[in-house]
Amino acid sequence: MFLTQKKDMYTNITSNEYIKNWSKSNFSYNQKTITSKELQDLDRIRLSQGIFKMKSFFNEQLKNTKENAVVLLNHNNLMYSSLYLLKQDIINHKIVDDISTKNKIALRITEEILKIEKNSPLFPSNCCSHIQSVASILKWMLLTGSQDDGLSEEFDTILDITALLLTKIYKEKSVLPIIINMAFERNRRGANTHDLLWSFFEAKDPRSFILVANYLLSEHNKDIELAKKLLKFASDVNMTINTPPYYQYLHFISWLKENYFYLYFTGESFQQTNQPIPYVVVLEAKYLNKVVSIDTGKILESLSENDVNCIYTFRNLDQNTRIILTNFSHFLRHKDDQFWTHWLNSTISEQIMTAKNWLGVS
Repeated sequence: MFLTQKKDMYTNITSNEYIKNWSKSNFSYNQKTITSKELQDLDRIRLSQGIFKMKSFFNEQLKNTKENAVVLLNHNNLMYSSLYLLKQDIINHKIVDDISTKNKIALRITEEILKIEKNSPLFPSNCCSHIQSVASILKWMLLTGSQDDGLSEEFDTILDITALLLTKIYKEKSVLPIIINMAFERNRRGANTHDLLWSFFEAKDPRSFILVANYLLSEHNKDIELAKKLLKFASDVNMTINTPPYYQYLHFISWLKENYFYLYFTGESFQQTNQPIPYVVVLEAKYLNKVVSIDTGKILESLSENDVNCIYTFRNLDQNTRIILTNFSHFLRHKDDQFWTHWLNSTISEQIMTAKNWLGVS
């Protein structure tokens, strides 16, 4: 069993406040860029002179004094990319026992990831005994490794699965800005994004799609195209080419605030379809203003007898009428809560008539 999933509390807070609070705690996360002064020697050589020079330097240190080579590997600022590139040298020279616990775990994780097959468990329980350290080490691997995304197909696969472990197993949301930035960078250069976007979806947090919406304002056409594709699940938002991106951005943010508490995660990703719909609005929940479980789509709170009757009647209506009632219910509740309660307790035919009169439809 891995770390327990944290559950969000929904009491006494509006969707608008909830999204703002999440933005402050998560969108404020910035990927740290290591300055040239902070670069460790192995990283500095690799970035300025290339991988071959770094490996030559490392092996030269090993020949002179093994201790110096180990010190280089165990430096706090060492990037995962360099450790990954030197893993075979570390094994060949039998210095695995001399490297830090963090590096040992990172290499073990790397080894386990490379053994993973599509239908095998995400992360074998015997991966390592330092289970509490795994999440922080995975974050280090992704944070520092993301700066070398595209290094090789194998390396990118490691980053993809690292991201998936963090979001799906460890419920880690602070890495979502890194994941989505990597996905858009890959898309620009025509690389595969499906596995990386899968890890983004598996965070099961609709608020994170604000990160995607930001790319509607990009100067790069490929960014805008991908953003529109990812935001297509918000069916009420007009993503046509004739609509200015800024208005699409504002419309999506407004849509998210309106529907956040009624969204259900479908589990769809680019692994199943080229047009995934990761979230759907549970109309009956929005109609009654009831928060749903993002995992099941079921209403979380206890329902009154009237609520149960309303849902039963609502489900037997055609889709168009359900949408009309849902939209009117949301509008009325924000305009006049007292009248909304009165309206909800009226007969379904009266509700439909009032809603259609408001819309001006017959």
